[in-house]
Amino acid sequence: MGKAPVYFSETITIGPNTYLMEVKRSQRGQKYFLITKTNARPEEDQAVVVFEYAMGRFVKMIDRAAHAMYNTVPEIEPRERSRAPRPAKPAQRTVPAKPPKQPPERPSKPKTPRASLDQIRKKHPNAYRSWTEEEDAKLAHHFHKDVKMVELEKIFGRQRSAIRIRLKRLGLAQ
Repeated sequence: MGKAPVYFSETITIGPNTYLMEVKRSQRGQKYFLITKTNARPEEDQAVVVFEYAMGRFVKMIDRAAHAMYNTVPEIEPRERSRAPRPAKPAQRTVPAKPPKQPPERPSKPKTPRASLDQIRKKHPNAYRSWTEEEDAKLAHHFHKDVKMVELEKIFGRQRSAIRIRLKRLGLAQ
């Protein structure tokens, strides 16, 4: 498999962490945004992938979070310290205040106990794990061969609902 072409790549280092932000295209032609956080311990590296269909909602959520950080979270009074005071920080950029959006009210669902992840993974070992490109290709192959859903659950170790959602996201099902 070839490497995904990179259309944007930028890094920023903050303390011990480096953040790499990239825009790429998958082998299936889907555009996606990738944020990778790295530090001195590679086993702690983390990544967030946002596909094109979710990018608008993702950006709006980050905008709302930044707005809340700058306008809603109260400042904390500095504590008295026995050490010498730190030099004053430069003034922060202020964002014009706009009221935070209130999420629409949803009818409350009755509280029911949920199965733990361990219990779910006894039957579906890959439940709630990210799909790989190889799994996507394998799913498409089996889907086109009309493999039954029960078999797909066994092959992929995932819940039926996860397979249905993935088929929709791959444009293979309605």
